[in-house]
Parts: sequence; C-alpha cells; structure tokens
Amino acid sequence: MIINKNTDLFRYDLQVPPKNWGSEFFNEEYFFEGLGHKNKAKLYFFTDSPAIANSLGQTACCEKECEYYYLPTLRTTEPLRLIDFSRCISIFQMLCTLQDLNIDVLTDQFRTFENENTFLQLRTIFENISQEPDTQKKISLIYSLKVHSQGQYSDVGLFGQRLTDFENGIKFRQIIKEIYPDADGYIWREFNDPRGLSYCLFDSEKLSEKLSISLIYI
Repeated sequence: MIINKNTDLFRYDLQVPPKNWGSEFFNEEYFFEGLGHKNKAKLYFFTDSPAIANSLGQTACCEKECEYYYLPTLRTTEPLRLIDFSRCISIFQMLCTLQDLNIDVLTDQFRTFENENTFLQLRTIFENISQEPDTQKKISLIYSLKVHSQGQYSDVGLFGQRLTDFENGIKFRQIIKEIYPDADGYIWREFNDPRGLSYCLFDSEKLSEKLSISLIYI
C-alpha cells in the first residue's frame, strides 16, 4: 500500500517528544524487566487517528499514574510504501499476506513471549489450514491459530505488535529490507478499531518535524 505524502500522523508520549524523530529517542515506558526495551529495533509507531492517540494516552496515564501526556502531530514528507494488514481480521489472514510476499516469520527466531514459545509452533497449523479441503475443519484450524494459549484467532492487534516486539523487530525489519529495500514499514488495525490504523515505520526519513504538540491533562 502507498500512503500519500502529507498524511497526518499522531501518537502520545509521557515524556517530551523530540523535535526531530531519530533513533536516539527511546521511550522509557516500554522497558520490561528481564526482556529489556520492547522497541529494540528502534522503530517508529503512530496512528492516523487523533482519537486513538488520545485514548492510548489516557490509558497510559492511568496505568502509570501520570497527570498528563503529550500529543504530537507530524506529517509524511514523501509517500510511504507499507505492508498492508488493514483488512485482516485474523492472524491467519496476516500470515497469508506475508506468505504472498514471500516473507516467512514462522520460525524459531520469532518469539511469542509466552514462556519459551516461538512462531515456529504455528507453522504446522498454518500449513494444515492451507491444505485442508473441508470448510468446517479449515475454520476450526483458523480459530486455533493464536499467538498466546489464552488468546484469540482474531488478535490481529497483538500479532501486529509481536512482529516487532523486542528482538523480533530487529529480525523482521532485516527480512523485509532484504526482500523489499524500499519498504517503509507496515500498517494494521488494532482491536478492530474503526477509528483508524496503527503504523510501524522502519525509519524516520519520511517524517516531518512536529507540526504541533498538545499537552493533555487528565
């Protein structure tokens, strides 16, 4: 998918965001004991919906017991070439999209972060779905394709995050860039939210400086 130049993007931050988006900006909110920083690949996450950014900011403030958050707005300076998961409503559909692009993430190099489980454990189920001729059995297999044992087949939001969580992000970007050097990232719809899409960008070269920044008290 091509995202047009001059598309407005939004996010929230609990700390003052930088004037220019660069890899030196490391959000301390996403550091986890024993795992390190969730964004080890130093990727860039946004949404095209200010309502979603505000909702996420309010939730983060409640969890971290903060009184306010920042809401920066920026704009794309060039068109973005993105892998499009925006119409996917199941993990199976997301994996089909990757398969169509010759991108294989069903290996032991991608972790689910549930115990020592990896994406490799999903490979047999995915292959059986593709080969199953019976519709009802195929649907049952699709329902069993989950990131976590207590998750749902429709956890596209979580799967979109897991693709780039911790060390996964380093490997995923490497795989994409080797096959599609011009790819800028991917988009997906978290929690089936009709208000907008989430963006994961591999770098900040096509992003403007902040157009504006609001300080929101809750």
